[in-house]
Amino acid sequence: MQHIRWSMSLLGALLLTGLFGCQPPPPPPAPAAIVPPVLSHSEYETMKTTYTNANPQALVGRVEAVLPDSNRLAAGDLPTKVFRTGDVVNILNRDMTVIADGTVVGVDSDFVYIKYAPPVNGQWRVPMVGDIVIRPGQPDRGIYQ
Repeated sequence: MQHIRWSMSLLGALLLTGLFGCQPPPPPPAPAAIVPPVLSHSEYETMKTTYTNANPQALVGRVEAVLPDSNRLAAGDLPTKVFRTGDVVNILNRDMTVIADGTVVGVDSDFVYIKYAPPVNGQWRVPMVGDIVIRPGQPDRGIYQ
C-alpha cells in the first residue's frame, strides 16, 4: 500500500513539474527603433553657410514639422516670399544624402509646405524634424513669375 502511495506522489510531482515547470521562454523584446541623428543648431548654421557660399543660388532651410501619414512637411528658416507652388526641393539627412524629393504645395509667412516622395536617387526614409531642405537654384518659371 505504501508503495502505491509513493508511486502516486511521484506521478503527481512529475505531472505538476511538466505542467508548470517547463514553460517556454517569453518572446524577445521588440528591437528599439533606430532614430538617425539630426544636425544640432550650430552644425546646421555651419552647414548652411558653407553650402550657400559654394552655391549662392541655393536656399537652405530646416524641416520643422512632419505629417508622415500624408507625406507632407513644413520647412522653416527660408525666405518664404521667393517660393511658389510647384517649386522642387530636396530633403537631406545630416550626411547631405538625399532622403526624399519634394514639391512645394503651399507657402505662408513662416513656412514652406512640401509634399515629399522617395527620391529618384538616394536613400529613402521619412523626413524628420531637423533634416535639411534645399532648393538648389532659382527655378525656371518662364515669363510668368
